[in-house]
Amino acid sequence: MKKPAGFESSRRKAANLAGDIKRTTEIINRALIKYEKQKGKIDKVRDEMDLLIKMVGAWARGEYRRVPLKTIITGLAALLYFLNPVDMIPDFLLGLGFVDDVTVISFVFNSIRKDIGEFSQWHLEHTGQSNNVIEGN
Repeated sequence: MKKPAGFESSRRKAANLAGDIKRTTEIINRALIKYEKQKGKIDKVRDEMDLLIKMVGAWARGEYRRVPLKTIITGLAALLYFLNPVDMIPDFLLGLGFVDDVTVISFVFNSIRKDIGEFSQWHLEHTGQSNNVIEGN
């Protein structure tokens, strides 16, 4: 899958933020709020978004560090892109506004599938909560 247009800017911002746990946590919290409000608009990637938020959050809290920093930066970049209301397709455009967000989330999830699969297994072992999006892989 080709890197979505506009994603590189979010990746650069994420690289600068990843060392700042407080700001990373703020991004996660803002993404959670928007995610809850927009769930119906991003249902295609609901499970992927849930895992991205959980993984970056567990990393920021210091609970899960068995993931390369590059993976965290990529996941954080997806959250930053999702938070940007005027990305490639502005969120306020009815019916189209979240198409690019879904594309970016899918791209990121596929590019870090191995790491997110390992996180999902760790998360299941530590919380008992499964996320079926990666089962069977």
